Amino acid sequence: MCKVTLILAVLFSFNVYALTPQETANLKKWQKQVDDPSDNENKYSMEMCGKNLPLKLDASLAAPFTKEGNEAGYYCREVREKLSTMCRNAKDLGNNNKEKVTGLVNSIVCKAGTGDEATFVLKGGVLEAKLGPKASNISEKLLAFMDATDFSTAPKTPAKTPAKKKSKI
Repeated sequence: MCKVTLILAVLFSFNVYALTPQETANLKKWQKQVDDPSDNENKYSMEMCGKNLPLKLDASLAAPFTKEGNEAGYYCREVREKLSTMCRNAKDLGNNNKEKVTGLVNSIVCKAGTGDEATFVLKGGVLEAKLGPKASNISEKLLAFMDATDFSTAPKTPAKTPAKKKSKI
């Protein structure tokens, strides 16, 4: 019995999401859209934040978004676009959002939530977004999450100190 359980556990660990051909095609299409280097929206994070924010779409998105007829890529791109906008607007708003984004977020993983869920967790530089196929107000919820996130955990760039002048004595 123990061997059967182990074999099943191994089998399921390799294919947690048994996707239909349509779901597989959609997931590939959505990932291709968010990775397209010729798309100006994909260059936005580099231009606004000074760093690329890679976006990975989890296979869990395929079934619920396909079922609802929604494009998961658009929902997930909104997360990266909002972070980029936070960087762009930081100077005008007089806040530290650019430092917060660049110091805390190195990449984004987008996973399926339920219904209208839009929740966020930050773990070791990876922003995990859980978005349901009916999610709304994603940008506002992300901004509230980032505002509530403790920036003191972000790595700081040491301030440059002027070189000491040699004494002529």
